[in-house]
Parts: sequence; structure tokens; C-alpha cells
Amino acid sequence: MGETTLRCTMEKWISTWLHREARTMTVLGNALANTAAAFSPRWEEPLPRIPTRGWR
Repeated sequence: MGETTLRCTMEKWISTWLHREARTMTVLGNALANTAAAFSPRWEEPLPRIPTRGWR
């Protein structure tokens, strides 16, 4: 194998590895975000104000 062929092979291997690593990190990040959302407190709408006489 010539130097150019070896370089192309290494670049392709590194590119593939980085792509897989990025995909794995994306999947793990999404899973972590979904887990955090599942355990976070739910937003509840505030109770409506009840008008009282004399107070505004």
C-alpha cells in the first residue's frame, strides 16, 4: 500500500469512528434529557383568583 492509500484508509476509518461516536453521544444525550424530563416536577396551572369584595 502506498502512502496515499494508507492516508485515505486512515482518514476514512477516523471519520467513521467519529461519526459513530457522535451518534452514540446524541443518543445518550437524548436519553438523559428524556429521563430528566420524566423525573422533573410537572407544571401546574395556578388556581384562578377568586374575586373578593373590598380587596383588589
